[in-house]
Formats: sequence, C-alpha cells, structure tokens
Amino acid sequence: MSWFHHCPLCGWVLNSSGTWTGEFRAVYSMSKEDFGLTGVGCCSLQTPAPFTAPHNPEARWDDPGYDHPLADQIFSIKGGTRHSKRGFAFHDSCWWLLQRTCYPAVVPLNRLWEACASLAETDASEKLDWGHDFGGLCFAATDTRFPWERLLGPREFAEAAAEPPYGADPRSSLEAREILGEAPAEYPPSAPPSLRFGMTADTRGHDPFAVLPPEMCLAIAVRLQTRDVLQARLATRSFWPIFHSQQFWASRFDGPAAERSWFFEARDAHQERRGESFDWRYLYRRTAASRLPLGLRNRERIWELLQGVVPLLELHWTEHDPAYMLPVPPGGPAEWEKQLKSWLFVGGDVVTDTPGAISSFRMGTRARYVRRVAVPADITRVSVSTIRMGLSEYVAGIALVSPKTGSVLRLGFGEFNSYSVRLPNKLSGFNISVGMSGIHGIQCVDSEEGPVDGWLGWVQDVPKTERLACGPSLTALELVFDGLKVIGLAVPKEKPLQSASTNDKTSQVRHMGIWYPALPPTTINLNEAFFLSQRPCLGYWRGFRPLFWTCFGGPGGIYLRHLTKIRLCSDALRRIEFSFDVDVPVECRMFGRHEDDDLTDVVEFAIDGPGGEVIDQIEVEQHCRGPSQGPGWPPAVPELTAVKISTNWGRSCESRGREASWELVSNAVFRSEPGTAITGFYGSQVSTISVN
Repeated sequence: MSWFHHCPLCGWVLNSSGTWTGEFRAVYSMSKEDFGLTGVGCCSLQTPAPFTAPHNPEARWDDPGYDHPLADQIFSIKGGTRHSKRGFAFHDSCWWLLQRTCYPAVVPLNRLWEACASLAETDASEKLDWGHDFGGLCFAATDTRFPWERLLGPREFAEAAAEPPYGADPRSSLEAREILGEAPAEYPPSAPPSLRFGMTADTRGHDPFAVLPPEMCLAIAVRLQTRDVLQARLATRSFWPIFHSQQFWASRFDGPAAERSWFFEARDAHQERRGESFDWRYLYRRTAASRLPLGLRNRERIWELLQGVVPLLELHWTEHDPAYMLPVPPGGPAEWEKQLKSWLFVGGDVVTDTPGAISSFRMGTRARYVRRVAVPADITRVSVSTIRMGLSEYVAGIALVSPKTGSVLRLGFGEFNSYSVRLPNKLSGFNISVGMSGIHGIQCVDSEEGPVDGWLGWVQDVPKTERLACGPSLTALELVFDGLKVIGLAVPKEKPLQSASTNDKTSQVRHMGIWYPALPPTTINLNEAFFLSQRPCLGYWRGFRPLFWTCFGGPGGIYLRHLTKIRLCSDALRRIEFSFDVDVPVECRMFGRHEDDDLTDVVEFAIDGPGGEVIDQIEVEQHCRGPSQGPGWPPAVPELTAVKISTNWGRSCESRGREASWELVSNAVFRSEPGTAITGFYGSQVSTISVN
C-alpha cells in the first residue's frame, strides 16, 4: 500500500500528517473466508512499513513496547504477497462513526470487505465509488458523458483542503461538549393555554386532524421530517402546539434515521441531566449546518454517507434448493470462447481476478460468485430484490416462483419483496437495463405475449437490451454477482441472433461486418442500446459495449432537406454535430457525447441539404493504441480514428486523428444504394461506428 491513500468511507486522505488523518484501522483478509480487524495504526514514513497496525483490535500503535513488526503490515488489494494481509484502511474516527451507525449490531467484516472489493476506484484519486460524490468532495462528470457513465472526477486537493469541513476530525468530542454547555439556563416557555381556541365547528369540519387528540398529532409529527411538520402547521391548527413540544424536538435526535442522530452526545447528556430541564428546540437550532463547527460539520457529512453504506452491509446471501444448480464450466479464455456459441451474456464491465491475485480497477465491478441454474417450465412469477447505491438502484437477487412448490429459485442478496410480476404463460427471457457496474432492472418476456408490462428495478438513464429475450422458453439461467448485486446474466441461445428479415437492415446494427438486430427506431434513443457482449479474456470480461444511435435525417429522411452543416470533433472520433435551418429534435443534432481536450480537432463541412445534397458514403478506419500490457490487463481496444463523409455531389470532408504510431486494425466503406441516402449512425462508446 502506498503511503498516500483515501478512506473508503469519507473519501479524505489518510496519511502521515500527525493528525487524526494518520490513525487508521484496517479490515484485512488472509483468505476468502478469513477476515480480521486491526487495532489502531498510525501512518508513518519513519517506520519500515508505513501502514502497520497491531493485530489485536484492542491495541494501539503507541502502546508501550509496540515496534511495528513487518507481520502487522497491511497492503492494499493492489499489492502484497499471497501470504500478506491485504485490506482496506479506514480513518479510526470514521470507523468509530461506522460502529455507532451499526449499533447495536457490530460491523460485519466479511460484508464490508466484499462491498469494498466490489467497487471500482473513481477518477478521483483512488476513492471507492459508492455512487455518491462524498458530500461534495468530488464532482460527478455527467455533463460530458453518457448517462450510464457516472464517473467521479477529483477536485483539486488544495481547493478541497481550503474548503471545510473535509479535513476536520469528525469525532470532535470537545466541540460537542462546548455546544452542550451553551444551552440556555432558562427552560423555554410552553405553549399558550390553547392554540385551538377560537376554532369554529365549521373550521373543524374542514380539518380532519381537529378530531384527533393532541397525543395522536404528536405521534404523527415525530414520524415526519421537520420541514413537513412546519408545513403542516400552516395547513392545520392541530399541529400548532408541536412547535412547543420538547418531546417532538427530542425525537429529532433519537433513532438512526433522525435528522440529528449524528449528535449522539445530546442523548448522553440528557441521561446525565435527568431531572433537569433540557431545551431540545434550542439544541436543534444550534446544530443547524450553518452554525456547526468544522468537526461536527464533517461528522454530519460522513454520517449521511454511512446511511447508504449500512444497508449494503446488512445484505445477506440467499441460495435455494441445490437440486436446480447446474455445473459452471471452468474459467479461462478457451472455455469461455466455446460457451459463446451456446450462451448469450449481458453485463457490466466485469473484472475477474487472476488466481492468487486481487487487483483494483477503474470502471465496472468484480465478479465473486457465478451460479447456473435450471429453470422449471411452470414459472408463474418473477421477483427481484434491489439495493440503492447513490442515485441508482441495482438488482441484488432474483426469485422464480412456481405455483406447485412455491419459491423454486431464490438467488442473490436482500429480501425479495421489492418488485414482482406475474407471467401469463411461460418465461421465455428478459429485457435488461444494465450499466457499467451491473444490472439495474429486468423486464420479463412471456412466451406468447412478449414483454410483460412493468420493469423490475431501475430503468432511468440506463441502456436497455433485448439480447436475452430469445425464447421460446427459458430452460437455464446464469447469474454473476459481485459482493452486493447481480452484475451479469446469461441464457442459453435458443435461436439464431438475427431479426425476422435478414434484408431489413433498418432494424439492424452492423458491427465489424456482422448484422445484429436492434431495437425499433421508434424506441431507440441515447439511453436505449443493444449490447454486443464478450466473455472473459486474460482475467477481464469486456461485457459492456452499448450501441447508441442518432437519426439525424429524421423519420424517412424528413430533415435531410434542412441539413446545413456537419462538424467532426476528433482525436479518436468524439462526436459528430449536425446543424439545420429548422428546429429538429435534440436526438437528431449530435452523435456521440464526449468532452473535448487540447488534442481535439474540429472539421466543419457545409452541406446544401435544401439543394438536395445528401450523404451517400462513409469511410472509416480503426487503429489500436498498442498491444495489451499482459495477463491481468484488458486487451487493447481499437478506436475509430478516421472518418470520411462523402455526398452525392462528389464532395467530402475528412477527420483523421493522431494515430501515426498506432496499429491499423480495420477499414471499411459503406455506400448507400442508388436513390437512397444515409440518415443515421449507430456506434459504441469506444471502437465502432456503423450507418443505416
């Protein structure tokens, strides 16, 4: 482990600064089943192993006689030997907060390890990507990427360090005691004798809460957010007394989901002052974010982040009747290549570790479990469990239900009560919404009626595919999991992967000379894509290559007469922009969605669409940056580096990237049939572009 690291929980640096940021605990693993927690270590460049911590969880680095033995060294999952401790280091203060968040349960070390090992590193200096921005510590680079490419970018360290509260100690016991010592000596005045005085019978008739006793209104209020209670006071007099209720304001500090649950010193102080007055309303105002000292502001930030982590640690693995389990073939490129001929796979960017090694990764997720099961023919209901990570949901488990035996198959994490759908006939496959880190949602396909109404899971801003809707009935299913969720699905290939009419290329996608079916043009947009998935190669699954599209010509080419300019933005091709002399839908104006940099060249080409000039030929070249770096690294991916667009008037424009030292992989020419014109493009994020 390098001396420079970031805490997976708070995202802030863990280093040898001599402050709270240098003290850490680590969750480590010596084997797949053996997990442990260290004592409190201290990062120090003065010791032979800068990341060492006592083996005893009750010990500290500054205990008398502790001499930082090499046996106590902790490596990150990137490094170390087969017999060394490989783990994740957390600020001791953040670990303390995690323990308070999980209380009365203890932190499940195996679940925490599996969760962290399943997460990619963000672009933000080795922070793990939990799906959030660490409370503003990073920024989400969504404006220059596709919706499914939610990657975090780093803020400048100096900028973040100058902007509190990220570097302040969240334990902050002194700050908490000072706030509790500021409480006013006088107990706040109680509510007036009757805030309901003057309510007429007519008024009570229009207020359903007026018939409730004050105790019932209070019971309702303590279950609401404070802002909702204050809004309710504007709507009904029955909630007016709530503002003066100490019991209500005390509820803001009590319970793991309470707004001020992170200020647990208040509950301890109230117990110590039993019999004395305690002004909870004043304390609520005093602990508003704008009035907090830096340490408690940082605690509030981290506590809120932990509310999303704890439910992930509470997930449990469910595995049903082994009678339905089918053997999974051994790994390796040769075996997976054979399987490609008989199975269809859909998944995110999935990493598999080489034997004896665990590596970090920048995008996607890590495969930890693979289960292949036989699917009975009498399935009538499909259910899924889901988890929430940041702004998205993922499928964590799948259950297939039979009317004869109840639950036939229940595989994965969580409780299977999130989403459910009933099948009219037989299950013939799935439509899938999938992102870089796993499966977001599924839609069941019935053998006779096709897609069943309603998606199970998340579908917003996520590519979708019909690849696994391959009927006539589903006989087997393979599920791939990381430590949190379903990251890949595979089904046996029951029929050739082709559309109903091989001549109908308007509903197909050409990829590397092969025509594949695509979603109908009326439903395709930038968020609905078809997947050409590949199986593992040298420890990596290249399983996420979505095809996006644009139909710049409009339905039937109605916008071609209004096309006036084409802009090619390239190094490797980044995007193509289209300009018109009329207003056209936004999906017709741009192909591709990538940010520019200093190497981006722009070529502009004026086209006389109103005069009848149309695109009738496309020439492309693909180059590869270089060979793969070897086992454990992904193979080099070809990139489209040269594009030449020609028209029926014999004019053309060309954009060529800086690929002089790259290897030419392929080139292709597409010409439209006489009397026709090219009206749109299909392409993937990395390497291919096709036309229709």
